Amino acid sequence: MSPLSQSSALSFLFKKLEERKRTYVAALARLALSADGHEPMVCYGRIDFLGSQEEIPDEASLDYKGFRLVQARLSVEEASMLARDLAEGKGLSVEGLNIPIKGQFYPSPLPYVASRQHFGFIQAEWPFALCNFRLESEYAGNAPQEPLVGLGLPLYPNGNDAIREFCQLAITSGMPSHELHFVLPDFRARIRTMKISERKLSVEVEAREETPENLRIKFYVEADQNRLRSQDLPLQNGCGEFAYEGELRLAMARLLSTSTGDDIDNRAFSPWRAYDREGIAIETSELRVTELVRRGEGLNVEFKEEPPRDEHQLLDTVVAFANTNGGTVLVGVTDNCVITGVPNPETIKEKVTNWISDKCDPPPQFSIHFIQVDQKNVVVLDVPEGTDKPYQDIDRGFFVRRGASNRQARRSEILEMIRGR
Repeated sequence: MSPLSQSSALSFLFKKLEERKRTYVAALARLALSADGHEPMVCYGRIDFLGSQEEIPDEASLDYKGFRLVQARLSVEEASMLARDLAEGKGLSVEGLNIPIKGQFYPSPLPYVASRQHFGFIQAEWPFALCNFRLESEYAGNAPQEPLVGLGLPLYPNGNDAIREFCQLAITSGMPSHELHFVLPDFRARIRTMKISERKLSVEVEAREETPENLRIKFYVEADQNRLRSQDLPLQNGCGEFAYEGELRLAMARLLSTSTGDDIDNRAFSPWRAYDREGIAIETSELRVTELVRRGEGLNVEFKEEPPRDEHQLLDTVVAFANTNGGTVLVGVTDNCVITGVPNPETIKEKVTNWISDKCDPPPQFSIHFIQVDQKNVVVLDVPEGTDKPYQDIDRGFFVRRGASNRQARRSEILEMIRGR
């Protein structure tokens, strides 16, 4: 990488720090270090800048004899100096550790990452800028592949698994290359949710450091063969709306500041493109079902090709959803995500309603209706998380949802539900 590229990346980092000097109150460094009898080497590191409303975690050091996980609080000035030292080849100094490092900063290809969206291995609740320092190979450590275990320490299957959890990376497998990530959140405002209804887009905006009066929302929609664009719309009670007609192909919302003209946050959705779905609520009937089918079964979704002959195969899921985080059952969809439909949706609605009323104690709230997808009837049963936990199938007991399946609740979980109520 050319010196110009590194200079550009550093300028970007320090510009953001200067812009947000009244916002950031501290930084949190999380490092994974390998030793193997030699001086420590960095496997991976993450430095997050924190605002006044962010909780600053306690410092921590997990030593697995040859592999160490360190979490350290830094002042903003210390974190800024850390970046400058890295750029000048002075190494890394954290918590009494002086680690020789060489590498280069390189600029992020994006001006910012939208709130609750992924970029590589990083995800944050607020929009964030990212600046990365890539280690030269001879200065990079390697995480152990064997299990990590020690008295009073968490047990991990391997070093990469430990790094992913300890550094709160938004992945379940794989690892970034040997890098230090500087994460710079923008706490001015964010789009909490974009809702997609039959003929309307709406966004809910949370403003923290920017006043709502200084925020504007812009929409872009492709529906059928039409391309629709909104003006700069002011927020009404923290929300913005835009109407459209036709079959939705693409929806975009951008949040802007009138104070600076900055594009602060965004959301985008298309049924045929691989956008992040975090922070997007699909309320249109057919589109919502096809999106749920595309994602497959999971914590909040279950498929039934037809109503089960044994009602408890459905009721266990209903009470599990009510006892956990809520969810949706689609009747007329196979386990392999194929929409087959059902021939008698009204009869199924009545049967399921009676099952829940007669066999659940207390009966949880639910809604049930059917829609047509490609001329096939799909019954949609929505069960929100309940307010009167614990719920039970009176013939089989209490259930909770774990992953894409149900299991009977433990005594401790039942007691916790009662205390929570």
